[in-house]
Amino acid sequence: MDTEKYRKNLQGEVVGPDEKFLKRDQVMEMCSISHSHIYYLMNKGMFPKSQRIANCSVVWLESDINLWRSMNTKHFFAEYGEQIKAQKLGEGAAA
Repeated sequence: MDTEKYRKNLQGEVVGPDEKFLKRDQVMEMCSISHSHIYYLMNKGMFPKSQRIANCSVVWLESDINLWRSMNTKHFFAEYGEQIKAQKLGEGAAA
């Protein structure tokens, strides 16, 4: 299977049919942070980047958000910061 054309999460796994896409309001509620803080952290490489699903619509992968929630911010940045910084906003985890 050619995995290059499929979405991947931060851990490099192909996104399966069970994966949930979360909208910004859902992410804000799950993480208890504002939308401006989400984008601030994304730009610093300290929060998962969004996935573009349409021309002007983005979502986050639930697995990426749960991974972020399970780790402290410094450890998350050390593990995934460079990978996230290399991605463009809305590009997703296919870095």
